[in-house]
Amino acid sequence: MRDVEFRNYLSLTKKREEETQMDKKIGKLIKVVKALTQLALEIGTLIAVVKMVIESI
Repeated sequence: MRDVEFRNYLSLTKKREEETQMDKKIGKLIKVVKALTQLALEIGTLIAVVKMVIESI
């Protein structure tokens, strides 16, 4: 009986480790998406400024 309980414990521990790794990967993905969004905004701003300068010439 204890053997079964121990195997269940190991199974639960492994699942928690997998969930923790998944949480870390999701956190990294969120950071990448935020950085890409910021980059897109900055590129858009740069394009708008260049367009305005070209039109004023």
